[in-house]
Amino acid sequence: MFLSLSISVFAQIDTISPIEVEMINQINTLRSNPKSYIPHLDRYIKERNKFLTVNEVSNVNNVIKILNKTKPLSVLMKCDYMDTVTKNHLKILNLEDKFCVECASDGTLDNRFKHLKIKYVGENLITSGEPIDVLLFSLLFESNRKRLLHPKWRFISVAMDDDILIQDFAY
Repeated sequence: MFLSLSISVFAQIDTISPIEVEMINQINTLRSNPKSYIPHLDRYIKERNKFLTVNEVSNVNNVIKILNKTKPLSVLMKCDYMDTVTKNHLKILNLEDKFCVECASDGTLDNRFKHLKIKYVGENLITSGEPIDVLLFSLLFESNRKRLLHPKWRFISVAMDDDILIQDFAY
């Protein structure tokens, strides 16, 4: 896997799939030790240098600078109630053949979590079908990074299938 050391806070949870557990563990490793990802990004540049554009190399170097400055953050805990809402959203996206944060019939992110009395929620939604490390890399290069590394988040839920990865965050 991407990192040999990961924080296995969720190893005993059976309500999520092993790949979802691995995603949460990798996010928690990134959050608790941001600098641990820098060698992997350096290797990414070296291995793919021939194929990367100048802009892509610049983006990777920018992420390295950001991770160097990022202080360790708290690990995220799984929230069963959030997990149910997130998994339901994934099912609806697939049934309706939609791919956007707020275009499915279950409404906006805030509306989906309103009944849980969760006021502050963020969501990452990307196409999946790649190994966990590649997915996490893609999240680091996009605006999703701000949600991954938001210092106030305390809870996470993940739903993932062959096509879609949804990460919901709350505090």
